[in-house]
Amino acid sequence: MQQGNGPDAVRISHLIPERPNMSAPDDTTSRVRRKRMEIFAFLFLTAIVMPSLAVGTVGTYGLGVWIYQMFAGPPGPPPSPH
Repeated sequence: MQQGNGPDAVRISHLIPERPNMSAPDDTTSRVRRKRMEIFAFLFLTAIVMPSLAVGTVGTYGLGVWIYQMFAGPPGPPPSPH
C-alpha cells in the first residue's frame, strides 16, 4: 500500500525521530549565500531586465506606429483641396 497525498493521507513525520542540528555553520553560510543571491537577483532585475523590457516595449510600439503610418498616412486631417 502506498502513501497518498489526499486529505486522508497518513502523516509519518511524527514517526521519524528528529536528528540534532549539527549543521549550524552550514545554515549560517546558506543564509548568507541566499541573501547574496537575492541581492544579485534584485540588482539584475532592476538594472538589466526591467530597462530592457521598457526599451523593448517602447521600441515595439514605435515600430508598430511607424508601420501603421506607412499604410494609413500621417496623423491629422486630410489635406483640403484648393
